[in-house]
Amino acid sequence: NFSAKRKVGGKPWPIRGYSRFHKGQMENNEAARRNFLNGRIRDLARKWNFRPIEEMPGGHCSSVFANETCVLKAPFRGEELTSGFHAALALSGNAGPRVMDADEATGAVLMERAIPGYSLLGAKLSEEDSMQIAWDLAEQINEFAPRRAMPIEEYCDPDPLLPDLLRTTPRRVFLHGDLHHENILRHGERWMAIDPKGIVGDPAYEPAAFMRNPISEIPLIANPEDLFRNRIRWFAKAGEMDPKRICGWSLTDMRSFKSIAWKNAVAAIERIFAEL
Repeated sequence: NFSAKRKVGGKPWPIRGYSRFHKGQMENNEAARRNFLNGRIRDLARKWNFRPIEEMPGGHCSSVFANETCVLKAPFRGEELTSGFHAALALSGNAGPRVMDADEATGAVLMERAIPGYSLLGAKLSEEDSMQIAWDLAEQINEFAPRRAMPIEEYCDPDPLLPDLLRTTPRRVFLHGDLHHENILRHGERWMAIDPKGIVGDPAYEPAAFMRNPISEIPLIANPEDLFRNRIRWFAKAGEMDPKRICGWSLTDMRSFKSIAWKNAVAAIERIFAEL
């Protein structure tokens, strides 16, 4: 059982936000907490002189602990243990937050905290300004070559379009893999990307995450066709890419969401793909 306060290095610190974890992840996150409190992550925190004061909302693959200036990301499954770890190191201080310490054995990364730290979604910018910021980061990320990047064919779920998209890929570059509104944070005078997947593949794949976000809003749009068309058109022009490839990758990505809530979004992308 976990109480309101736990100790790191013999001193108490609060853990908050347990209720914010998604249903179905409790077992994994419980293991992650025990890992932090009782195992290697706790030892690393002591070694790195990191004293957390809060547990931040985590994703599907990591628990995230923070103090006023630093964030410790403790992955417990998925690509964030492998290719994502190496991607964070590659982007350190450039397109991503500066990494101060890292442990390959656990995938744990201690990095600077984004300040003020609001996301692209929270910035309430125009659609075009948001796409420009995302694409500027994508182009920066393309220039890096991290160790052990994951081939896109290993990352994507099976889809009828996937074999042809892979066969006709014009070039392969380093991709963030999940470059959407809430993975882009404001830090000082710049924007930076967090939680990279660390993928190598077709640059036309990179807009896919942006296309389906904000993830809480897109499924609620009765007919998102105009929104999708505008985004496909914009990214195609910005990246000098084939709009059908952008649409195809977005379609494979959205079809991986099995929930009925995505029915309208998937149908809209399928109609656009058929017309291109």
